[in-house]
Amino acid sequence: MNTDMTDKIALVVILSDGIRGHLFQSRGIAHWIEALCGAKVIELEVPLYRGWKRAWILKAMGKVLARGDRLTARHWLDWTGDEGQTILDSYRLAMDGLNVDGGRTMVISTGSSAAPFCLALARIMGGKSCTVMTPSVIGTDPFDYAVVPSHDGEPERALITLGAPNSVTEEKIEVGAKELFSLYPPKGEGEKWGLLIGGDDQNYQIDPYWADMTIGVMLRIAEEKEVSLYITTSRRTCPETEAKIKEVCKGSEKVSMVLLASEDDFNPVPGILGGCQRVFCTEDSVSMISEAATSGTRTYLLRVGRKKGWRKALQDITVKLVEWKALKEKHLWGAPRFDMMIDRFKERGLLTEMPSDVMAWRPMLDRPAGLSIDFNEAQRAARWILENWR
Repeated sequence: MNTDMTDKIALVVILSDGIRGHLFQSRGIAHWIEALCGAKVIELEVPLYRGWKRAWILKAMGKVLARGDRLTARHWLDWTGDEGQTILDSYRLAMDGLNVDGGRTMVISTGSSAAPFCLALARIMGGKSCTVMTPSVIGTDPFDYAVVPSHDGEPERALITLGAPNSVTEEKIEVGAKELFSLYPPKGEGEKWGLLIGGDDQNYQIDPYWADMTIGVMLRIAEEKEVSLYITTSRRTCPETEAKIKEVCKGSEKVSMVLLASEDDFNPVPGILGGCQRVFCTEDSVSMISEAATSGTRTYLLRVGRKKGWRKALQDITVKLVEWKALKEKHLWGAPRFDMMIDRFKERGLLTEMPSDVMAWRPMLDRPAGLSIDFNEAQRAARWILENWR
């Protein structure tokens, strides 16, 4: 703990929208604020709205909230009913327990659904508000602090991070590795490699053919090198691809674990990051790449399929306009913006891209894994908030 910072933040309130990736980002920053200044951290769930209620409360009224003051925030919270009042009461109770006023508290949230609650609660109680990522509709301007990944754009008065802040810590991944290897022991004494496989979204596609080709090659290399493989998917991985992964890995003596997110709630990622010498991530997941880089393990990028259609056509046109200097890089969007972020990871030595020619994989993986590079954007964000606390 830094004694120069202990009089700054006494309480951090994390607001969760139920999305695990969002919660991990908020937790990561809150963890380091706690470590640096001794703040107490609590977590509260915000209500999830659908349909007209979401459009009215979070979007239409959210715009009014963003332009308003403390009284506006109080009126906005009234629109949320008993659920909003319950969160406010929990916030107030935590303050009373610490005997502090709002000026030494901060509310933090990640994503768009929790952002209006973050802003309203902080204003009502006289605390500070921090958004992680750029909330749709209300943006970053109304918040006291904004921590924005570079692929979200670069708003003013915000800390721009490389990738996503996360809750990866040395202690957490060490514990995770022990748990993982007790459940899924390695196959022999050789190296352990992890494969973190994402899934389909508006830009990327991971189909059964990709799984057959990519994991098939990894299995052959693992057999040659006496490597134990730990493979996991995400909630976005399509059923057909998961089925192909199971089929390809069936009977392999070098696969220590295939954990499909659709079938098992256990999270093996901390254990993979803490116990594997090399980790391979698909390009579609910013969070997986960021967590792997933060863990210090040698991280490799696996390219996947790109979805075709009008989105890709417009993205390609935007890339050309940037190349011709007709637009600035900040106008890139979709997959090209993620590519720019990936290039920055590579430039800093945090990420190695696997060649498109799978025949070149063996000589690349013959090289030693190399030393880890210090990288922790959650810690940097926490320091930035404390240094700019006002």
